[in-house]
Amino acid sequence: DGKGNPELGAPDLTDDYWLYGESSAVLHKTITDGRHGSMPAHRALLGETRARLVAAYVWSLSHPQSGNTTRATP
Repeated sequence: DGKGNPELGAPDLTDDYWLYGESSAVLHKTITDGRHGSMPAHRALLGETRARLVAAYVWSLSHPQSGNTTRATP
């Protein structure tokens, strides 16, 4: 559901707080390159196309379409 797990340090992806910024470019960089010991890089696992799709999905969790109260499921 994207709500995170504080016990593991996983952030809530459904709120409007973004530690590194909320642009698609920043999300893509975080997913592909990781973040200084707090999140491993996933470029080798996902590849470029899937990394972009994951970035779009993460962004959509806190930016629901206007008039749409449901969220996408992975």
